[in-house]
Amino acid sequence: MNIRELEYFSRLCDKMKISTAADSLFITQQGLSKAIKKLESELQVPLFRRTPFGVKLTEFGELIIGHVNAILLDYNCMLNKINDARNRQDKRTIITLELGIMAIIGISPFRKFQELYPNIELILQEHTEATCTRAIMEEESDLGFAISPINNEMFDYIPFFQVNGVILVNKNHPLAQKSEIALEDLRNQNLVFSGSASWYAYVRACRRAGFEPKIVLSSIEQHSSDAYTLVQDNLGICPNFHGFTNIEHYRNILELPLQESLQWEICIVYKKNKSLSRASKVFVDHFMEFVSQHSIGG
Repeated sequence: MNIRELEYFSRLCDKMKISTAADSLFITQQGLSKAIKKLESELQVPLFRRTPFGVKLTEFGELIIGHVNAILLDYNCMLNKINDARNRQDKRTIITLELGIMAIIGISPFRKFQELYPNIELILQEHTEATCTRAIMEEESDLGFAISPINNEMFDYIPFFQVNGVILVNKNHPLAQKSEIALEDLRNQNLVFSGSASWYAYVRACRRAGFEPKIVLSSIEQHSSDAYTLVQDNLGICPNFHGFTNIEHYRNILELPLQESLQWEICIVYKKNKSLSRASKVFVDHFMEFVSQHSIGG
């Protein structure tokens, strides 16, 4: 038994003539008769009897017609709700960004999207890495912005921007003798952060490397004079990203590169094998075109 057979039964009940019902369904009379016989076979009772003027419901047909119409009503209500939800998806996209990423890429690509596509609602939210992962996997968010490494068993992803790590150190600091800094070199060092983007990226990297960073100052300002002053006075070192520093007025500060393995890619991510809504596809296409034409960061 399927929905189509129930629809045929309901239509024949309405028309009471096989020829008229078949014409209204755009099928042959043989096709309609075959579907009704199949339904009767499944229910093991006759539903119609023929008359000189067409067909008439049997006692069993009278018994089930109310239930059939109720089923069809519920089914159509379900389809309408699905279509409404699909239409909402086509007009809205929800994006969750890992904390700190907005500080790197800025608001411009999102603002431009809203200008170009005013009929698509863009919802942005910032969360921790764990919350971002959960939101995408549970489909509370359509898209995410995350910093590599990305779990490719859980997500499909599109990298679009690479940030290279640097460390700001005083010229007299022991690390100033190195040509490049390893992540392990940060262990037990007094760390000062200028901007939330570097804080989240480096704290996560240190914890994955097996140690808790020793943070003496954390400023949400991208170019924090307090952080730079501590480095200038040789009271700490400042993990940051190349192109995100502004130290030209601090003569005693050097910018040293991190090892190549400590480069981060920022990616658009979405649930593995998920079919994106039209709105999400439009956003991804817009964003990738935007970053290809405009410099971001810094």
